[in-house]
Amino acid sequence: RWRRAHLEAGRRHQQKRQALKKGVPFEPINSDAIYLRNKGICQICKKRVAKREASLDHIVPLSKGGSHMMANLQLTHLHCNISRGAGRLPAQQRLAL
Repeated sequence: RWRRAHLEAGRRHQQKRQALKKGVPFEPINSDAIYLRNKGICQICKKRVAKREASLDHIVPLSKGGSHMMANLQLTHLHCNISRGAGRLPAQQRLAL
């Protein structure tokens, strides 16, 4: 019941646990700030993202040694994030340009 009432706090706790488990740098993430930074545009398909369809994607995945910090996160559609998978380097190189 608490998790449903406090979604953002639960998400932050889960993210911190995952980062500590993998031993990567961690900072609290503000998803609204990332949405504004990326101007509501999916960084994979370059189309507008509605907030209800938004997902945060690690540019360098945690599994590949990436950090859980604002600089390593980007806004994506949930579908684009899932279809990209972990460590698809062509997508990362395209984003770096």
